Amino acid sequence: MKPFSLISLILILLSCNNGSTENDVTEWIAESAIPIKTVEAGNGFEDLLAISV
Repeated sequence: MKPFSLISLILILLSCNNGSTENDVTEWIAESAIPIKTVEAGNGFEDLLAISV
């Protein structure tokens, strides 16, 4: 990749920041996450009922 293209790409990516910080994302995950009991087959679906539509 040419140096000018790389610099342009970096500037574009930096300008795409919508103002969210890492703490905002971490907070949203903590508030929105739904814990699951296991990923092993044969253990039922009770823990997944919270995400059903």
